[in-house]
Amino acid sequence: IFRRLVYSILVSNKDDHLKNTAAFWDGQQFTLTPAFDIAPQSRMQVNSNQFPAITRDGQKASQLRLCRMVAADFGLAPDEAEAIIAEVIDGIRTHWDEVCDRALLTKAERESMMGREFLNPYAFADEA
Repeated sequence: IFRRLVYSILVSNKDDHLKNTAAFWDGQQFTLTPAFDIAPQSRMQVNSNQFPAITRDGQKASQLRLCRMVAADFGLAPDEAEAIIAEVIDGIRTHWDEVCDRALLTKAERESMMGREFLNPYAFADEA
């Protein structure tokens, strides 16, 4: 679930509510279902917020710093959280062209979305 939170922030999926998270039950354990209903939102402004809030005190900024703040709530040590964040960033960068090809995006669409909806600099900002 932490990985999904990080991913939602990095792809500007601001509607990552609890009904978009489900699990399979095999009679012994739960496993997360594949992610669904991911809808990157157009970003015309610098800042952005998630829904629902990320932290227990209601902070919603679409920033990785908040993921780091709540990593322990997901049972993660700081180094584990950093590894997940790095994997998600790398995954987006590594598969960007392939995904854009499959979605039949033009060069202009790809260029306008990367750095805006996807991997937006605000997600990496450290300030509150």
